[in-house]
Amino acid sequence: MGIDIGFKERLLKIIQDLGYNRKTFAEEIDVPITSVYQYIREKSAIKPSLNFFIKFLDRFPNVNGNWLLTGQGTPLLSMDGSRSNQSGLVKNLREQVLTQQTLIDTLFQENTYLKSELDAVKRANENSGTQIKG
Repeated sequence: MGIDIGFKERLLKIIQDLGYNRKTFAEEIDVPITSVYQYIREKSAIKPSLNFFIKFLDRFPNVNGNWLLTGQGTPLLSMDGSRSNQSGLVKNLREQVLTQQTLIDTLFQENTYLKSELDAVKRANENSGTQIKG
């Protein structure tokens, strides 16, 4: 199986193997160049988002997402049945992104509602002469 290399090294390897540099790769998958640099930088602890993986694997369906994430398998998929596994991974990632976005939207709405409720209580207390900090 060979020596396992880390995610950062795998990402850099596949970018180079596909014939891109960091800047052109970021442009190709429509992500900020700063994100790609952060994912590859040696001392960075920043991990790519699900959205990054979705864009990456959508644009390059022959890249083995399992290899990219875990180092298992080969960097490129054969175009036989392996592609369907990749499609399942991308679909799963999309569903996770949509679920997270729905949760974020719900929390934002709840936060907005609670802020307005707190403001109303503050106003009511100011009118009655009671003070609430917050």
